[in-house]
This record gives sequence, C-alpha cells and structure tokens, in this order.
Amino acid sequence: PAGLAPPGGGPREWVGAAAVAAVALAMTAGALWGGRRVLAVLAHRVTTLEAATGVTANLGTAALVLLASPLGLPVSTTHVSTGSLLGARWAARRPPREADALRAILWGWLVTFPAAGLVAALAHRLLAG
Repeated sequence: PAGLAPPGGGPREWVGAAAVAAVALAMTAGALWGGRRVLAVLAHRVTTLEAATGVTANLGTAALVLLASPLGLPVSTTHVSTGSLLGARWAARRPPREADALRAILWGWLVTFPAAGLVAALAHRLLAG
C-alpha cells in the first residue's frame, strides 16, 4: 500500500499518507489553539520577555536541541524553552515573576506524560482493534 515508511529502520509497516496528514493537522491545530496561551504564560507570567532574556533563552534552546538531536534524545522544545527562559532569568539574579505559573507548568509536565500514554493506548485500541 502507498504510504510512508517509518524512520529509524523500524518494522516494515506502512503508514498511509492520509493518517500522516491527519496527525500533522491535529498537531498543527493543537499548536495554534494552545500556543498563544503557552507563550503568554512564558512571556508575561514566568518572565518579562526582554531582548536580552529572549536572545539568551533562544540560544540556550537552540544549543540544547542541536546537541540532543544527533544523539537521538527526544526533547520537547516547549520544555527546553521554558528551562532556557528560567535559566536566563536566574542568571540575571531574578526569580520567576509568578511562582504559581511555574507550579502550573511543572504540574502540567507531570500529568502530560502519563495522560498522553493513556490517550494513545485508547486510540490504538479503538483504531487498531
């Protein structure tokens, strides 16, 4: 069947182009739907996004992603960006603006991993039988 082979020399199963497009569309919709809220929290509640903070945080994010990628380490750019923003702020000897925003982010990170696993398991059961 027509489709795309999985990367990394995995099993020789084929994923239909429609499935790949559906996943890409869902991920794009999620980024558009929640991206502004995430950016607003990071830029206004965790830190005051100034030129120096933004540049150094982006350099930190780029460096870590560029180092992790060739090693095959899965990193979340949102997690890395948040850590970079906090690192830039702490380097300037300034604590996070709102501790409750940071707590909410950390709570979300703890919940996301098992929740994503449960949703994926449910989707697999429903779609794969």
